[in-house]
Amino acid sequence: MSAIMRSWLLSLRRAGPSRLAAPVVAVLSAGLLVSAAVVATPHQTLDRSPLRLVFEDTFRGDRLDIWDPVLNPHGRWKTNLLTGDQSGYGVYSSRTLIPNADKQIWVDAAFKGLGDRPLGLDPFSVSAGVLTLKGWPTPTALEAKLWGYRYVTGMISSERSLVQRYGYFEMDAMWPHGKGAHPGFWLVPADASWPPEIDITEEIGDPNQAYFTLHYTGPDGKPAQDQGMIDHAGSGDRFTRFGLLWTPQIMAWYQDDKLIRMIRNPGVDKPCYLMATLEIGGAWTGDPDATTPWPMVWRIRAIRAYALRT
Repeated sequence: MSAIMRSWLLSLRRAGPSRLAAPVVAVLSAGLLVSAAVVATPHQTLDRSPLRLVFEDTFRGDRLDIWDPVLNPHGRWKTNLLTGDQSGYGVYSSRTLIPNADKQIWVDAAFKGLGDRPLGLDPFSVSAGVLTLKGWPTPTALEAKLWGYRYVTGMISSERSLVQRYGYFEMDAMWPHGKGAHPGFWLVPADASWPPEIDITEEIGDPNQAYFTLHYTGPDGKPAQDQGMIDHAGSGDRFTRFGLLWTPQIMAWYQDDKLIRMIRNPGVDKPCYLMATLEIGGAWTGDPDATTPWPMVWRIRAIRAYALRT
């Protein structure tokens, strides 16, 4: 982590974490992804019997269930990074990841930007049990009200509805593709510290490649990361379930209930909440180009969380 990034994170401690770029990848031909410590057998099937469902959204309504302290205090999702109220209207730092050099700003139907009324930009739609999250170039007439950000898209956070230590967390989705697309499904601490950060899965333009990363505090007290990647994920043309089993002993990643990666837990034990974010452009992903399809489309069929049975 650079001194600049560390300073930014400290100054925005209530605005959540930021992913590091520059992946370090280890891939075994047998299909099991490892770093230093291998503690699993390839393709083991997930056993759900020790798990208890505690959170589920299968998007059965006609709109996203957005949390609001007055209008919808039991809503499942927030649409910005700030801890606490659904705030950040007029504050862009809660709606993009500055250290990643993201080119998008996360919006919702009520977002005003620098204006005095909602801008009418809604990246979310729900139909037939699927949440569709879109990203597209910012309309030229609205760029000044969005701090010059070139793209608009969305994110959702369970900060107000689910905070949990340990368990199994999964998303069933069809992932976006195209140069500049960076969707991610991840866990971050409720106390707004960093690290840790658990990236259940993220992709950078190619839904046939999926990355799985754990950011944690190393033995020397400095930020460390452990990352793996699989090819042929095939999650761009069909619905695919990615999940993470987090226990005091292990971190295990699954695709469609099949084990794809497992490492020892290096001491990550802070209660976390879920986020699904669609970033566009940036230092790792690279910016969109003439081949990028618009709008970017991320279709999410379900997000679930399970607690460990005691």
